[in-house]
Amino acid sequence: MKNTKFLALACAGMEVSNQAVFPVLENADKSKDYRVLVDSLNMSLPSWRSFLAGPAHNMMVNTRGVTMKRAMRRQGGFTLIELMVVVAIIGVLAAVAIPQYQNYVAKSQVSRVMAETGQLRTSVESCILEGRTVIGDGAGECDPGATGSNLLTGASQTTYSLPAGTGVPTVTNPLTSTATIISTFGNNAATVLTDNTAKTLTWTRSVDGSWTCETTADANLAPGGCPVRAAE
Repeated sequence: MKNTKFLALACAGMEVSNQAVFPVLENADKSKDYRVLVDSLNMSLPSWRSFLAGPAHNMMVNTRGVTMKRAMRRQGGFTLIELMVVVAIIGVLAAVAIPQYQNYVAKSQVSRVMAETGQLRTSVESCILEGRTVIGDGAGECDPGATGSNLLTGASQTTYSLPAGTGVPTVTNPLTSTATIISTFGNNAATVLTDNTAKTLTWTRSVDGSWTCETTADANLAPGGCPVRAAE
């Protein structure tokens, strides 16, 4: 088996000395395994000597070395082109996803303000029915019960002190049968709601006691049930 190993290494193009390989080939007739291997390759003993000493053997060794070098390069990391492709893909995704995400945040903020200010309708309606038309928290006055929102600007209409960076909706004072609750976006609201002229969301009471909502935000940000205010 030892001689078989030498012959296999020589066939694979490994660096094996003549002293190790040639005796194996010279004694090949003593082993049936050697004879079968040599005969299958159709090479005589002198041919083996010529092969091991010739350029074909060196080419096999050199080719093996080049293959190993290429494998090492493949394991070395990403190529510049691969990195550029990844950066380009990230850039495209960012260009599409970031604006969409910003619009989603802005729309959710408009919906939140619509829900928060809509809760004030109950207290305002009660005040109108009870004849308490002055906004305040004194005796006989109407306290809408507004709390500070970090999405709004607007001063408190009662003695309640607002936390820094918050605001409340503005309620018509004194109240009438067509009272309004106006919310003005600001503070932490999305930029699209505060650029240039701050956008608003308004609840308006009709004489028959029903309420409607409208906003000056962009149409793609308007929530269901609160359309964009028609141009006057």
